This record gives sequence, C-alpha cells and structure tokens, in this order.
Amino acid sequence: HDLKSTLTLRVAPELYLKRLIVGGLDRVYEVGKNFRNEGMDATHNPEFTSVELYQAYADYQDLIPLTEELLREVCIKVHGESSVQIAGREGQEAVTLDFGSPFKQLDYVGSLELATGQSFPDPTELHTPDSLRFLRGVAEKQGVPVEGIAAAGPLLDKLLGALVEPECVQPTLIM
Repeated sequence: HDLKSTLTLRVAPELYLKRLIVGGLDRVYEVGKNFRNEGMDATHNPEFTSVELYQAYADYQDLIPLTEELLREVCIKVHGESSVQIAGREGQEAVTLDFGSPFKQLDYVGSLELATGQSFPDPTELHTPDSLRFLRGVAEKQGVPVEGIAAAGPLLDKLLGALVEPECVQPTLIM
C-alpha cells in the first residue's frame, strides 16, 4: 500500500454488530479504525476512522437526523460552534460549513438528471444493454472517463463524482 507501514487487519465489524441486533439489542455501534488496501491521494485516505451503527427496525430516513446531530455535536465539541471555516477549493476563498441547519438532500439519479439535462432510465432498467450504452454516452458527452467500466453502478458513481459532488460544498446527503 502507499503508506508502506505494517498494519494489522481485522474482520469487518459489521458481522459482529449485526449478530448483536439479531440477538435482541435495539441499537449497536462501533467507532473504529479502518484500513483499505487502496491508493492514496488528496481526496482519498485508505486509513480512516468510521462510525458503524445498526438500529433495529430503522431505515435511512430514521438515520438522517441521527447523522445530522452526530456531525453537528462533533463540530461543536471541536470548534465550539456548529460551523467551521475551511480552505476553499483551488483559487477560491475560504468556505464556512454550516452543520447547524438540516443537511441538503439530493436524489441520486435526479441530481444526475439536473446536472446533465437528460432523463435517465428507470432504476429497474439500469442493468440493460441500452441503459449501459446510455450511461456511457452521457459520460462521453460530459467528458467523464469511464473506460473499462462495465456495470451501471460504477458508471453512475463516476458520473456523480464528476458532475454532482464538486457542487456539494455544504453538508449534503445524496440518496
């Protein structure tokens, strides 16, 4: 790996946490160090700390306010307030991130449609050859390199990373 250091890897905590939920606990979490055997650059660090949590009978809508509150409280504990100033992107001024307000929420495919001005195939049809051709065509038209990508999920991820994520400055949930 890029860090050239000795690391000890462990089995993903997910398996043990899910067993606790099945065993009857209502909510479980773990704050843990993670390492992925991947490259490293200015936007990607293969070593990171994550919070992994599971809650019985909850879906992502139940976890949105929990996530907002968690990040807001971390910001307050670290910076003394619910906002923090960060350096701007190259050639831009500093930006103040506001964790005190509800986060902006974007629909995954809807945000791509807005960014490209095109209607995307129904999600249930994304696996079809026509849909894959469509996604490759959108990528080519938008100048997003997708050579060697053969499945809809990674194609959508590349498009979102190139066309939508750079516009997300304030805390944003993409669903």
